[in-house]
Amino acid sequence: MENKEKEFENYRECHYVLLGFSQFKDILAKFVENLKFYRLKPLGKSNTQEIIYDVPERTITDAGVIISSIKEGGKRYLRIKKISLLQGELKRPTKTYVLGQLYDEEEPKDYSMQISQVIDNSFTMKFTIDIDEVVQKTEPIIEVDIENIKYNMICGTGYRAELLFENATYKDIESGRKVERQGVTLRLPIEPCKESDDLLSMIDHKICEIAPYNLTRFEIAQKLLYPKVVEEEQADQSDE
Repeated sequence: MENKEKEFENYRECHYVLLGFSQFKDILAKFVENLKFYRLKPLGKSNTQEIIYDVPERTITDAGVIISSIKEGGKRYLRIKKISLLQGELKRPTKTYVLGQLYDEEEPKDYSMQISQVIDNSFTMKFTIDIDEVVQKTEPIIEVDIENIKYNMICGTGYRAELLFENATYKDIESGRKVERQGVTLRLPIEPCKESDDLLSMIDHKICEIAPYNLTRFEIAQKLLYPKVVEEEQADQSDE
């Protein structure tokens, strides 16, 4: 793996789902209409693939840790996300770590030591299990293939963001079950700022064709591929 030093991603993602029979071209027109001081620069089409790994017992994802490989622009990266298991307003922001670039034949278990160190450092509570040993047993569980149409959003203040129109296919690797979903993703600077707040507020008030679905790809896959399991888990949490 190239560039083995841990680094934070410099953006956060906000996901939206298309409502009804909405079309991408109509949503793009709404962005252009309402973003008076922005220039939308088309960057063309691209494909992204995310493969999520875990053990059969789902020990890692059940703890709120998502290990995945991301393939984009001909390169693969190893990424770790720490998601909050709390619901509603108690849910904390997702933490993201990029460990470096993977070669085609490499998998997360080839870097179990580095991954276990990141996982151990992302929790205040220490694990009683051998994380390194668990990571060595991981296998692909979910595959997400995304066709993107990407735009740079450039504001006169120097603020930049990315707008992506997406056709995503979520696949359970063991069963082969697939679910398709169209959506919109915003990639915003990770640090809070007025431009990001104004942009999100504009979408909330002016673009009724999309609705926020601010979950990680793993959480979206869970809801689409295993809806009954997710409903039961949420019911159990509400009873506690």
